[in-house]
Order: sequence, then structure tokens, then C-alpha cells
Amino acid sequence: MSQYSPTVSGDRRVLRITVRHLLSNSGGWDRDVVGDPVFWKHVGQEMGVPEPVSSDVLIQFMMSQKLQFTPGIG
Repeated sequence: MSQYSPTVSGDRRVLRITVRHLLSNSGGWDRDVVGDPVFWKHVGQEMGVPEPVSSDVLIQFMMSQKLQFTPGIG
């Protein structure tokens, strides 16, 4: 199992995201609803690490989040 596998609270659909989805902003996250995680200031607190968080910590955090839509649909 990868260190970047979805957590129990995460969303298994994240495993279906492709580079094409990311490049076309159809990966499953709606930035208008949840904002841009790069600028979230609570990730470090939730993950128990100091800010600014590393890309590794941000990826691990995102793997614990729900998607707003099925990748490729939005």
C-alpha cells in the first residue's frame, strides 16, 4: 500500500484521478467550495506539524478529505 493511499475518512475515488483530470481542473475538488489547499492555514495544526507544511504533509492531508465530485465529471 502506498503512503499516499486514501485514509478511512478520505475518498477512494481519488485513486481514479489522472494527470488529464488535474490539468483540466476535473480531479474532484471544487476550489470554489473548499478553497485552495495550498493556502489553507489549518493543515499543519490538523496534521500535528508546524506551518508551512511540506508537500508530503499536504498530500497526506488531502488523502483524508472527501472529493466534491467524481474525477472527470466536474
